[in-house]
Amino acid sequence: MASSINYTLFMGFLQTAALQNDMGLALVELLKFIKAERYYDTLIYMDHGDLLGTQTMQLDDISKNLVYPMMQLKGNTSYFLWPNFNREFLALVPISGEEYKDRELLQTLWKSLRRIRRTRLLLIFKEEQDDDYLNSVVEFCCHNKAVNTLAVRETFLETSVLYMPQIYPEFNLITKVFTSGTLYLDPVRNMHRSPLRLGINKESQKAFVARKIGDEYILGGNVGLFFGAFVKARNATITFPHYNYSDEMSMVTLEKYVANGTYDMSMEPYFNLYVSDVIYSDILDFMDWCIMVPMEEAIPAYLFYARIFDLIVIATICGTGLILAIFVALTFWLEGASVSLLDVFFNIKIFNGMLGQSFSMETHFTGIRSILYVLTCLGGLIVNTTFVTYLQTFNAHPPTFKAVSSVADLRSSGLKLAIYKEEYLMLKANMDAAEYEPVVKAISSYKEYFKLRDSYDSRYAYPVPSAQWTQYEEQQKFFSKPRFRLTDMCFVKMIGFMIPMQPNSIFEEAVNTMIGQVNQAGLVLQWKTMAFLEAVQSKRLTLIDASRVEAFEPLTLEDTILLDCLFLLMISIAFLCFIGELYWPRRGFLLKRIWRRINY
Repeated sequence: MASSINYTLFMGFLQTAALQNDMGLALVELLKFIKAERYYDTLIYMDHGDLLGTQTMQLDDISKNLVYPMMQLKGNTSYFLWPNFNREFLALVPISGEEYKDRELLQTLWKSLRRIRRTRLLLIFKEEQDDDYLNSVVEFCCHNKAVNTLAVRETFLETSVLYMPQIYPEFNLITKVFTSGTLYLDPVRNMHRSPLRLGINKESQKAFVARKIGDEYILGGNVGLFFGAFVKARNATITFPHYNYSDEMSMVTLEKYVANGTYDMSMEPYFNLYVSDVIYSDILDFMDWCIMVPMEEAIPAYLFYARIFDLIVIATICGTGLILAIFVALTFWLEGASVSLLDVFFNIKIFNGMLGQSFSMETHFTGIRSILYVLTCLGGLIVNTTFVTYLQTFNAHPPTFKAVSSVADLRSSGLKLAIYKEEYLMLKANMDAAEYEPVVKAISSYKEYFKLRDSYDSRYAYPVPSAQWTQYEEQQKFFSKPRFRLTDMCFVKMIGFMIPMQPNSIFEEAVNTMIGQVNQAGLVLQWKTMAFLEAVQSKRLTLIDASRVEAFEPLTLEDTILLDCLFLLMISIAFLCFIGELYWPRRGFLLKRIWRRINY
């Protein structure tokens, strides 16, 4: 409705301008109609600097009747439009008819536009310039990626003829009498099965070739499914220029091929580091990049006996035994019996009772002492029952060593952080990674790195994207027990990943539109949800559990090594005491014999 109203107003203004025979006013109305179709903030007027009278009048009409900013640039000087300028431009360029000068003028304009050559371009041709020349200029624009080009002649008032480029399947200049509709056509709306050159990392889980039917590739992975939908929507075909190469395609290599024009786009999303002219799309998905570490190992069985009671509990038990011994000794002292300090601080009866063992008592004793003995028996039951319960629990579910939750824990545990070499170089260039330096093991081969990570090699910890960790988490549900867990040690959190494209790519707007549509429809979330099933079907992930099978294990000598050492220590002390008892009565005689042997 709004478009038809704008068209009606525009044709009315054209009729008025025709009656006044004023091309300048017609251009003003055409510029207003273009702005109504799609907003632009600033008009760029680019000329040779030697305007003729008619062109001067047109420029005056435009500058007087437009109420938004306009920049007039000379064709012999290029400018750099700084990023803080609004990037929604419309360029108006009068064509002189001299091929060399016109091409130099357009190239100077593109040098000023730099990364925004897709800015809409309105070319004004003279009446005497033939169709072949008009065709060659517009084709030159499309060859230089200025595909949003519209051409009119100075006779536009009488003819209402527009010239629009069609670049697929091959270049063609469309001549159209303006009635209604869109002035600037989408150049990639229908690619007529033309090839879309894509770069792919064959080891990646985000985008891979699921199968090939004839010359058609069926893609898998959440990013691969996005490109499949894009190609289908734009009626294109997929081609991989280097698919049969044996060389690994890292993100840096893929970006290099995108920058030099070998690929139209890369299927390995990345975040924009602003170090090249490569164009990045809108954010396709957000990602956390955190470190996953092996599950903590269970402590050896011989340490169970030392781990059952904390020091505070042991101190409480010893303190309780000491208090009971003091009170028992006090009852003997009140009866007039002699009491030694050994009976106060080390009462063998109370000691045996607190350990749950039998102990002797007097035949006749006071009521208070009986209460103390009952408390000793009760304490022995509590201590013994607690010890046995904890020991059985530890046998069933052994406690583990300290969990790895920081870089310091990584260093103390002896784990190395395995990371792909180029990813580590990127981290060092863009963040402070000095604390990771002592534990990093950089791996130069992408295939080797993925093999280690996918096989859960417990010698290393690994940085893993959040989408990939979701697949690992689902995979480990089929194992007897999890083998790795995700930590809070993250290089980046909630960073947006974008699709790299050629500088001034003609696909940028189409890709951004597609990203908005699939996110709005919830397809990105659906593709990520289905990624695990796809990985299993494509045999990139396996459900085979390679972890050690849990089975009954009888008690071994190693499991009692702590008790064995304690037993040997007690036997050694007893043996020394036995030797001492033999020596002590004859100590004087033996010392004299030894002294005589030394002197003689």
